[in-house]
Amino acid sequence: KYLGLYAGNLRWLSGLSSLEHLDLSNVDLSRASDWLLVMNTLPSLVSLRLSGCRLSYFPPLNNSFGGPIPDGVQNLTSLRHIYLSNNHFNSSVPKWFRRLSLLEQVSLNSNTLEGKVSGALGNLTSINRLYLSNNRLEGKIPRSLGRLCNLKSISLSGVNLSQEMSEIFDIFSGCVSDGLEILVLRNCRIFGPLTDKLGQFRNLNTLDLSELSTLRVVDLSLNRLNGTLSQIHFSNLTRLLDFKASGNSLTFNVSHDWFPPFQLEVLGLRSCDLGYQFPPWLHSQKHLTYLDISNTRIVDTIPTWVWKNLSQINYLNLSHNYIYGEIPNLTEVSQLESLDLSFNHGRTQFRPRRGLSPP
Repeated sequence: KYLGLYAGNLRWLSGLSSLEHLDLSNVDLSRASDWLLVMNTLPSLVSLRLSGCRLSYFPPLNNSFGGPIPDGVQNLTSLRHIYLSNNHFNSSVPKWFRRLSLLEQVSLNSNTLEGKVSGALGNLTSINRLYLSNNRLEGKIPRSLGRLCNLKSISLSGVNLSQEMSEIFDIFSGCVSDGLEILVLRNCRIFGPLTDKLGQFRNLNTLDLSELSTLRVVDLSLNRLNGTLSQIHFSNLTRLLDFKASGNSLTFNVSHDWFPPFQLEVLGLRSCDLGYQFPPWLHSQKHLTYLDISNTRIVDTIPTWVWKNLSQINYLNLSHNYIYGEIPNLTEVSQLESLDLSFNHGRTQFRPRRGLSPP
């Protein structure tokens, strides 16, 4: 993905004392061993973007930096934006970040950072975007992050938090909850019941489940959440398009005649408990392109309206349930690319049986 741009050194930048914005993303700087020295000669530098530049103190590895984050970065005290994503830093999140007090945006996504999420990040009181996804970090979110009152977006996907959901939202329930818009906790091994503190995050538009009319995307997949979701949790989500909670132990408890206020395009509920009946509220969803309700304890036939409603469906997974009855002609789902009806206890190809009781 490199467009032929490369530099053997960065001396040509030296002396640009008025330079405020520098973006060399995906430029091959693997031979520019002086890169950090040169950065420290740019006193006005406000925004530094060096994502995927193949910079390293060791031989380049997989188009990435090698080794720890260099200590010299701490001298760039004028920085407001620093993007070092898609590299191969293998240190912990350095404590010297606390010295960069003007930082507003930090992206360290897709490295191999290790250790705990640094409590020193709580000193970055100007920060509004913090991205630490896809690293080897572990441990709980430090309570010091609750001091980041300007925070609007934080992404921790893949961080092994092993932390209770209620504790996370308690940390952010102070001044952070007033402005937080995006909270990404995908595959973080969080657990416990969904907390009523979710309703405090009024400006959240990615994540959360209650009283958030701007919410479009909810992704809680691959965690250890448990508890019950009722129609009250979804009552104000009129703009919701994408809801994924696969890999949790959530129970859906909605009335038979519930009519959701949204029209979903993506729904993933694998391993949640939807009850024995094929969810009747899906009858109202006309725009689904992705539907995964596998392993959700359904004991029912597939209603005829399903195939008519899913005319735009590309991916459909109904496997690992107790669905029975005859599979109809599927000509009405002509856009279907992936269909999984497996492991329905051998009954899927037959007509409905009388007397089938829930397992």
